[in-house]
Amino acid sequence: MSNSAYRWMVAVPAFVVVAAFGVYLGTTHGAPTALDRSVMDTVTGLRTPTLTSVIKDVTVIFSPVAVTIWTALLAAVLVWRDRSLVRALPVVATVAAAGIVGEAIKLAVSRPRPPAIDQLGAVEATYSYPSGHVMGTTALVAAAVSVCAASVGARVAAGCLAAATVVVCAATRLYLGAHWVTDVLAAICVGVGVALVVPVVLAAVIGRLAPHLPAWVGVPAANAGSKA
Repeated sequence: MSNSAYRWMVAVPAFVVVAAFGVYLGTTHGAPTALDRSVMDTVTGLRTPTLTSVIKDVTVIFSPVAVTIWTALLAAVLVWRDRSLVRALPVVATVAAAGIVGEAIKLAVSRPRPPAIDQLGAVEATYSYPSGHVMGTTALVAAAVSVCAASVGARVAAGCLAAATVVVCAATRLYLGAHWVTDVLAAICVGVGVALVVPVVLAAVIGRLAPHLPAWVGVPAANAGSKA
């Protein structure tokens, strides 16, 4: 099985699950599931003033604005190293696509945030499903692993670090009561799915346009690794 086929085989079910649960939420007006309520009750029982202060600071690192900045910085470094857009384009395109897809899902599902009584700090009133923080972070770290880790060992190590980053991001959103756990799980599915398929689509499109593009643009590969 080709790498591209494998990517689609993983991404499509992830998108289907997110869409199916979104339809379910539409029929229940976004009501929390038993799992949502159970996780929220558990998390609120773990709150302390010190931990809350730390997590409020940490969650800012994963905000949509911060993810945009991290994406721009990584893209700039990759362009500087490669002297082309070959690795920067998939990273930027993946994060941008995740933002567009996520916003479309939010508007389509229109799930309310958890009650204000469950939230810490400024009450967030925008739509809840899926989590923008988690989705953007997942898309960015997954894209970074794809283009920056060449060897199997490097991919495993980078993948573990990326997974830990996503877990921390998700934990901050749950702790602060900004999202239900199903919002977070859906965000991870969308972020991973987009990170898998966007490089494939981008490589195909630029491959067709390559004869008309300057050489420094390059042709991004779906599974590009770092240069030696």
